[in-house]
Amino acid sequence: QLSFEQADTKVFRCLGLAYEAITKGGSYPVVLNAANEILVQKFLGKEISFLDIQNGIEEVLSQHVPSYHLELSDVISIDREIRHKLGGK
Repeated sequence: QLSFEQADTKVFRCLGLAYEAITKGGSYPVVLNAANEILVQKFLGKEISFLDIQNGIEEVLSQHVPSYHLELSDVISIDREIRHKLGGK
């Protein structure tokens, strides 16, 4: 038998940020994904600490001005913008 408990989004802050991005919709999930990928890459390259991942995602999301009713070209553009902003490829 498997049983699951409600995840503590204060402890697992990235999970909470993901829930927030999904709830807000529009371009928020795109921003979260791009930021997460770049920040994890920086962590693996020993450029930032583990907690800098969640702090960086939170900062990028808080500064983001959302777009809704996105076309594929919008998603690609937002993804590139966030990656460039965070110093990624």
